[in-house]
Amino acid sequence: MHLFTKFDTTIVPASDRFGYWHDVVCGRFVPATSLDKSQSDFDASLVTRAVGPLEISHFRAPPHFWSREKKHISADDHDDILLSILLSGSGALEQDGRTVVQRQHEIVLYDTSQAFRYDLTSEVVLMKIPRRLLASRYTNLRSLMAVGVRTDLSLNALLMDLATRTMLLDVPEDSSTTVGARLASSVLDLVSAVIDLEIEERGALNHQRMSQLERAQRYAVANLGDENLSPEAMAKRGAVSLRTLNRLFAKIGTTPMRWVWQRRLQASHSALSEGCATSVTDAAFQFGFSEVSHFSRSFKAAYGVSPEQLLKSRNHA
Repeated sequence: MHLFTKFDTTIVPASDRFGYWHDVVCGRFVPATSLDKSQSDFDASLVTRAVGPLEISHFRAPPHFWSREKKHISADDHDDILLSILLSGSGALEQDGRTVVQRQHEIVLYDTSQAFRYDLTSEVVLMKIPRRLLASRYTNLRSLMAVGVRTDLSLNALLMDLATRTMLLDVPEDSSTTVGARLASSVLDLVSAVIDLEIEERGALNHQRMSQLERAQRYAVANLGDENLSPEAMAKRGAVSLRTLNRLFAKIGTTPMRWVWQRRLQASHSALSEGCATSVTDAAFQFGFSEVSHFSRSFKAAYGVSPEQLLKSRNHA
């Protein structure tokens, strides 16, 4: 795993600092319009590192503003989720008609394929996560954008600490691919724990607005790795009878376990494609498949390529 890369505006003349910062951030993340609100020398720094499919960064800057608009989106194909953990200062994020004011140790997520506005005076840990790695875990990813994740700030702080320590690790080059994939998977698992806790809290406060089907689906996605996941457990989580659960899934043209099977295949495909699984066996067992041969046949039937071929093509890329 390569060492981190550091950018610091103090290496250029004061008059050029914000322009330099704009180019660095747009190059590392996504193109956007920016505005300097600091009214002073723009002293900022960015430390960043690729960890498997993730990019983890430590970002410190005086007051400034970012706006990603339709003109930027139509000119590129970025399709990542950005996760920001505020270490100090303040932030205000707007996307999809929602605005969230971010406070210390609070997390916000935003979608690079959609317009957003982000007003920052802060120090943050910023993660760039390929969309499909989160989409394989959550049935309604859009509902998580521009919403403050603040149910358990101590868990947020744990994620911040893990991400920062992972970014700064010195891993021997000959083991970087495998170790990077393992570390990225661990970080993503903690990201999911943070999000799951937030979803559970919202569900407890807003239980009636969450459909029975959605509750069952969310439970299933959170437990894809359990090979004993059953319709009975899903029905219990959805607070419905097994007969009613079958009827709810029939309305969307499937059965509970056929739906789970597809989600498992999607999750394993994402893990192999993005480097979060280092072997076919990893991809199978991580998402609840008990027989590798059966998994491989089902995977090829769904995607037209075997998991072995997909892993080989990624390793050669």
